[in-house]
Amino acid sequence: MPKGGEEKLRIYCVCGQKMKVSKSHYGLPGKCIACRQKIRLPREDELEEGATEIYLKDHPHLLRKVRSKKEVQEETDSAQAALDSVPKPKRTQDGDPTPVTELDLADAKAVSDDDVAGSRPLDILNSVRTLTSLELGYTRKIERLEEATPRDDARIAETKGKLARARDARNDLNEQIRQRLMEVAIELTNAQDKISQTQISARVGEEPFEKFQDSMHRLRARRDRLERRQINLRGWLAATSPFEVGGPVECTSADIPKGGFSFTNPEMRDEEISLLQVHARELKDAFNFRSAAERRGAEIKKSIASSEDGGSQGLKDSYESNRAERKRARAQITFHQQRLEQLSKDYTNDLDTLEAYLESARDRLSTNQMTRVEYDKLDQRARRVKADLTKGISLSKRLANANSFEDVPSTRGTFINRLGAGKTTEPSRALAMGLLWTSAVLWLVSVALPSAGGTSLISAVSNFSGASSNAGFILALPILAAIATFGVSFLVSPVVRGASLLTLWSLTAILMAFVINEAYFSLDLLASRFRSGGNWFARPGML
Repeated sequence: MPKGGEEKLRIYCVCGQKMKVSKSHYGLPGKCIACRQKIRLPREDELEEGATEIYLKDHPHLLRKVRSKKEVQEETDSAQAALDSVPKPKRTQDGDPTPVTELDLADAKAVSDDDVAGSRPLDILNSVRTLTSLELGYTRKIERLEEATPRDDARIAETKGKLARARDARNDLNEQIRQRLMEVAIELTNAQDKISQTQISARVGEEPFEKFQDSMHRLRARRDRLERRQINLRGWLAATSPFEVGGPVECTSADIPKGGFSFTNPEMRDEEISLLQVHARELKDAFNFRSAAERRGAEIKKSIASSEDGGSQGLKDSYESNRAERKRARAQITFHQQRLEQLSKDYTNDLDTLEAYLESARDRLSTNQMTRVEYDKLDQRARRVKADLTKGISLSKRLANANSFEDVPSTRGTFINRLGAGKTTEPSRALAMGLLWTSAVLWLVSVALPSAGGTSLISAVSNFSGASSNAGFILALPILAAIATFGVSFLVSPVVRGASLLTLWSLTAILMAFVINEAYFSLDLLASRFRSGGNWFARPGML
C-alpha cells in the first residue's frame, strides 16, 4: 500500500453485499448498493480497535428505519422542485391555467426517481404482496381507531398484535429472500466463469465452434434468467408498500400460514430459441403493458380530478398501484434493452472468438493436423456464422434502441434460429431431408411392387398402354411425386419447405382421389384390371 494510503472499512449488508467505506464517510447515512437497505455508517469511536469488517446482522442498531417524516417532506420538496422546472402548464379553453394536483406532484417525483432496472422488482411475488397489504391495512386501521371517539383500546391492541404478526412473517420471508439473493449471486458468478472458460476453449481450438455456440447460448440464457431473478429478489426485499408489488389485495391475518411463507425459486429451464427472439417478445409485452398502464392511469386521474372531494381512498390507491405499474413497465423495458445491449457485445466477442478459432485451425493445417478439405469445410461454415453474428449484432442494437411497440423490428429469419441452441437447427434439417429422401425412394419402389393382383404398376402400364390413355398418367404420378419430394428436401427455409410439402401432398391427394374414382367406375381395361385384382388397396405397391 502506498505511503499515506487509507485502509478502508468493509461493511457486509444483511443481504450479503460487501461495501468499502472510507473514514471520511464515518457516521453518515447510506444505502446498500444491492438491496437498498438504509443504514447508518458507524462513527470512528464506535469501532473496535483494528476492526476492518462489520456485519450488519450483528449490529442491528446501524439499520435505519424505512422512512421518516423528515424524509417524506424532503422527497415532497424535491418533487415540487422537479415540477417547478417543467414548463408552465397549458391553459384550458376558458383561459384558466390547469390546476396542479397532488397527482401531478407525485408524477413529477416519479419522473425524477431512479427507475433503472434493479431499483424495483420486474415481477410480482404474491407472498410479499399479501404481507405488505396486511401491513398497510392494519396501519390505516390503527390510525382510524386512535382518532375515533371514544377510543377503543382493546381493538387497537388486537390490531397491533395482528400487525406485529404480519411484520414478523415479513421478516422471516426477507431472511429467506436474502439467502436466495446470496445463492443467486454465487450462481451468477459461476455462470460468468463458465462463459469465460468456454470462450477460451473455443479460441484455442479445444472445442468445435458449433458446440461452443450451443454452450454459450445456454450459459447466456441462464445468466439472463439469473440477472432477472437477482433484480426481483432485490426489489422484493426493498418493497415497503403493496403498491410496489402489484397493489393492495383483500386479505386477513388468516392468510398467513402457521409457519410463515416459504420462498421457493422457480424452475429454470433451457430456452431453445434465440435470446434475440426471447427479449424481443418480452420487450413487446413490456411496451404493451406500459401503454395499457398509461391509458388506465389517465382515466383514473380524470376520475379523481372530476370528483369534488378529490377522490375516494380506493380511487387514490388505484392510482398509486397504476403509477407503480408504469414504473415496473419502464423497469422491464430497461432490463430487456440492457440484456440486448449485452447480447450485442456477446456476439461481437463471438466474432473475435471465431477469428481466433480459425487462426488455430490454420495452425493445425500448416502442421498437417488437418486436411485442406476439412479446413475448407470449416472456413465455409465460418463465413455463414460471421454473417449470422453480424446480422444479430445489428438486430440487437435496433431492439435496444426501440422506444415503442411500433419501433420493435421483426425477429424473423433462419439466421436467428441458428443463433439459438445449435442442436435445434442443423440436425432438424438433416432429419427432414432424410425423411423426404426415404419418401421419394418409396414412391419409386412402389411402381415395381405388385399393385393389382400380382401385377406391378409398370407391368400393368406396359400391358394396357395401347388400350388405355390413362396408363401413362398413372405411372407418371408416383414418379413425378418422388422427384418433387426429393427436390423439396433441398429447400433451406423450413417455412418454404413446409409450404411446398403441403402443396405437393394436397395435389397428390386430389390426384389419388381421381385415380381411385377411375379405378372403380371407368370402363377402360386398366381400370378393370385393378377391380379384378381383389383388394388392391392392400397390395404392397399401393401401400
